[in-house]
Amino acid sequence: YRDEPHHWGRLYDECPMVKTIINQLMADSEAIEADVRRLVSQSKRG
Repeated sequence: YRDEPHHWGRLYDECPMVKTIINQLMADSEAIEADVRRLVSQSKRG
């Protein structure tokens, strides 16, 4: 587990697309989380 950050760094260097994909996944998960929060608050009100 200690090698993890270095491993990811090397992966980024070899394949910049990986960084793009991970950034996209993070953005997507934030959007999904916002949607879930909105649904939960709606269901509590309803």
